[in-house]
Amino acid sequence: MKAFINGPYVNLLCGILLVLTSGIEVVLTIKDGSLGAHHGVLLYGMVVLVKALLHLREGVVDCEEAERVLGKNTGP
Repeated sequence: MKAFINGPYVNLLCGILLVLTSGIEVVLTIKDGSLGAHHGVLLYGMVVLVKALLHLREGVVDCEEAERVLGKNTGP
């Protein structure tokens, strides 16, 4: 269960949802000029999203390195 919760795809989905939902709140309350919890959630969602993208990128780089070492690179 821990591996599922900490997986990059779950984090990516959660980051996207946090950014979308809090982003809508920020847009709807932009005229108020007040600072609310949705601003913090938006910031946290961005951090989660960037972390997930970095983990996914790291996985792609590791796969490319493994293909190069094994000599099975079928890409262009």
